[in-house]
This record gives sequence, structure tokens and C-alpha cells, in this order.
Amino acid sequence: MIADISSSLRWNLSLGAKFARVVPVQTTLVVVLTLVSQMSALLAFFLPLKVVILLGSDRVPSYIPDAIAAFGVDRLIVALAIATAAFFLLHLVAERIITLVTVSGSRRLLSKSQKMVLFEKQEQVAENAYERFSRTFAGGIFVVLALAVVAVLYNNMFWVVAGYASLTTILIVGLGSWSLTFRERLASDLSQTLKLGAAIGFLFGFAFLVTDFLVFDPPGVMIAIVSLLLARQIFNRISGIAQDLTALEGQRARYDALFFHGKPLSRQEPQAARTIWPLLERDTRDQWVSQLLRQRALKCEGPVRTVWQPMGISNIAALRVNDSEHRREFLVKLFDHNRRSMSLHETSLLSAPPNDLPAPKLLENAEIRHFSCLLYALPLGSSVIDPRRVRELTLSLRSLILEIELPTSLIAHYRRSHLLLWQRIDSAMLLRLRVAAGNPEQEQRVEDLVRCLPTLRRHLETLPLALLNPDVTQATIWVEEPEQKPLLLNWARWSLDPAGAGWGDREEQLEQLVAALEKAIPKRSCLSNVRPEQVQLAALTFSLEANLLRQQFPEALNLVARILELLDLLDAESRDGHSGSQ
Repeated sequence: MIADISSSLRWNLSLGAKFARVVPVQTTLVVVLTLVSQMSALLAFFLPLKVVILLGSDRVPSYIPDAIAAFGVDRLIVALAIATAAFFLLHLVAERIITLVTVSGSRRLLSKSQKMVLFEKQEQVAENAYERFSRTFAGGIFVVLALAVVAVLYNNMFWVVAGYASLTTILIVGLGSWSLTFRERLASDLSQTLKLGAAIGFLFGFAFLVTDFLVFDPPGVMIAIVSLLLARQIFNRISGIAQDLTALEGQRARYDALFFHGKPLSRQEPQAARTIWPLLERDTRDQWVSQLLRQRALKCEGPVRTVWQPMGISNIAALRVNDSEHRREFLVKLFDHNRRSMSLHETSLLSAPPNDLPAPKLLENAEIRHFSCLLYALPLGSSVIDPRRVRELTLSLRSLILEIELPTSLIAHYRRSHLLLWQRIDSAMLLRLRVAAGNPEQEQRVEDLVRCLPTLRRHLETLPLALLNPDVTQATIWVEEPEQKPLLLNWARWSLDPAGAGWGDREEQLEQLVAALEKAIPKRSCLSNVRPEQVQLAALTFSLEANLLRQQFPEALNLVARILELLDLLDAESRDGHSGSQ
């Protein structure tokens, strides 16, 4: 940790030297104005306290100098009120000028670096970096000046503040260097930790002030109040400086590319200690997987040996554990921090899965060094290599999923959290197709579909919901032996939508959907009144939405015509049904 801090400080110094060399006037002006702004804000906060004290007094307090007390209570109140407004106005003006100078300085820095456009909103990123560094530098100057003032006015308070700040820094750096867990927690919650440390420091200073007044020989009340307020500002500024330096370091690759000639934009990987990859090294993973199995009283004879299992999704690692002694197998899935929501989503389904769901049994939802981890009992079997076999099993799995009767509670929870297909399709989305319409006929079809949108929604809403898993791939299919029963190993992106959604829009896929519907009807009574055209309508509408989101408008226009044909067919069947019943 000490090496990381040293490297970060050296880089920040080089960044500051770059700013001072290229835009010296703007940098100096921003620093000075930042100090003016901070001092003005401090006085604008401090003076109203004096006004309140004077409002509750019949005379000027004795600790106020005689030259000021000569004005009298009323005049002093008015003067302090005017001064408060003036300092607040000065603070606002300084902040506005800082913004203007920051924009000017950052643009000059970008022009001097002579780089191409590197990423979106790079001007805003440069402005934020320049302003953040300038404020950090000004904050450091403020801390030094404030400490000097406290040392002159109240020497004992100076040693309390300096001692607490030094000891806290040594403690944090020491614990961070010694404990990886502490360093991870500090990195994930740095802001709150620093704010807590600043608050404790202020309370520590306040406790010393009270003790000094009760037991020892304190200075005057005014000096004590000013010193205590400065102590609070010192702790807050130190906390802010640490957060700003950390934020600058977090964008180091971008700032290097923006401001330094010889440094192109590189892909900035997260620190290894903050990802799952160190946990996937051979010896490390066998060790923590063995501990995880022991937590579940699933002891394996001999050392645990894990095998990599592809998942097809970045930052989700899967390991297979084969226990040949007891003829059993386990699947362990480890989710990186940016995939935690997927872990929770998968757990919400597999912790109480619907009957006959083609998925392994979830045994444990654990945490491994703050990473979400799921443990499954995996039936003995194998992955699939033959592409023809993969296509067969894909169709079989989709058919099996269509046959699953969904629990009412699962549907209720999902609908409270997510929009369904008929709720996601709206007229504004459909009208975007007009930009790709090549003739009046296509434009008319778009208008017709918008007009028929209530009918389309009604047909989709009447369909029973079905599970949808977009990750039916060769990597996620597992075949149980000897029954040759297929399972899906990944359910991180499951969803619910009207039956038929997600089957595709090719004629062959729609025919497979109709065959799967006929097969599913005996197992799901809610599908008994569903027409083949309705599930086909759901499949086409789902594909239409996907094409609209990808802005594949020509393909979407082709689907519009097919959707309108199905709507006409369903309306005709509905009319025939009504006339027949009469």
C-alpha cells in the first residue's frame, strides 16, 4: 500500500507540474480564487453565529475587542449581517470565475497535447481533472495556513490536530499494508471512512477544548472558537484531499492520454486485488473451494481439484469439482463486483425454482472475499461439442422451458420489478421506423401498426407468461448421464415474457414454436386456449423490439408487415368466432 501511495503522489506531482508549465496563469488564478472561496465560505458560516450570540445579549461580550465593541450591539449586528452577505456573495463570484478559468485552462491543455478525440465528453473530463487538482492544491495550502494560524493562536490545539491526523494516517496505511481485507474495505468505502475519521477528529479536538477550559489554562473564548472551527475545516480538507487524489488516480489512464504527449490511451484494467482473477489461480481456487464445500458438510476425499467451465459471460467464472470417490460433481460460480446483480437475479429464481426447471440444484449462496459465489450440485454428465447436437438440445431446452408452470409468487415479484413486452413497445419507438422507410407503402405500414398498437398489446397481454433464457449456448448446456437430460448452467439473465417471445422470427423457428406449443399444452393448462398465431405474434414482436433497440430498421420494417398480417388473421378469427357463436 505504501508503494501505491508513493506512486500516486509522484504521478499527481507530475500532473501538477504539467498544469503549472502549460497554463501557469490559469492555475495560479484558480488556486488563489479557490482559497478566497473557501475562506469566504468559512467566514459566511462563522459570522452568523456571532450575530445570533449578539441577538441574545444586552451588551457586547467582553471577549470582543474594544475597538469593535465601541460600535454598540445594534450597529455590530448590522455590520456582521452585511459582512456575512458580502462574504457569501464573494464566495459565489469566486466559484463562477473558477468555472470560467477552469474551462479556459483545460481547453488550452487539450490543444497543447495535440491529441485526436479519445472518448466521449473528453472536454468535460479534462475540466473536472483540472478543477479537481487545483482544488486539491488549494486545499493543501489552506491546511498549511490553517495549521500555522492554530499554532500561533492555540499551540496545544495545534498539537492535538496534528497528532490526531498523523496517528490516523499511520494507522490507516499500516492496516492497509498488513491486511488485504482492510484494504479492500477501505477502497470500497473510502469516502465514508474519511468522513468518519474527520468527524472523530473534530470531536477529539472539542473534547480537548472542554478539558482545557475545565482543568488547565485555556486561551480566550474567541481564540478557542476560531481554533476549533479551523480544526474542523482542517480535518474536512484533509479528507477531501485524500478523496480527490484517489479519484484522480482512478482516472489515471485517461488523464495521461489527455495531457501527456507520449502516452496514448490504454485500456485501464482494475487492480488485480479488486477482481476475481487472483482467486482463480490453481492453488488459490482449490483452497477456497475446499473450504466452501466443508461449510456445506460436503467433504471430498483427498485434495479438491477444480476444472474451468466456460460460461460465455465476462467476469463470471465457473469451476467444476469432480468427486469421483462419491460419484458426484459440483459447480461453483464466482461473480465479479460488476456482476453482483446477475448473481442476485439468478439466486431469486434458483433458490425456489419452478418444477422441472432444467437447472442444477442451488446448494449455497456465499461470499468469497466480498465476491458473490453460488454453489450447485451438478449431476454427472458432460458438455456438448457436436454443433448438430447443440442445435437439437437448444430446441429441446426451449421446449422444456415453455412447458414450465410458473409459480404465482414468481410472476408477481417479477411484474413488480420489470416491464413486460406489451409495456415496452410504444408508439414513439415504432415511429422511429419512418426514418428508414423507403416508400409510402412502408410508411403506411408503420402508421397502421401504431394505430393497431392497442390491439397488439391486448393480444400479448392475454398470453400466459413463460421463462426466457437468452444464454442457451454450447458453453451453458450440460447433458446429464445416462438419461441424456439437458440442463442450463447459466440463469443470470432470465426473464419473463409472453409465451413465444425469444424464439426468433425465421419461418423455421416459428414452426418449431408451434410444435413446442402443441407439446406443452398437455402440461400447461393455461396454454390450451392459446392460438398458434398468438405465440408467433409474441415471437415477432420480441424480434421487432430487439431490432429497434439495435437500430436495425430495415429488418424491423420487414417484421412490421408480418405482424400486421397476424393481427388481421387473429381479428378475422375473432370475428368468425363471434358470428359462429351467434
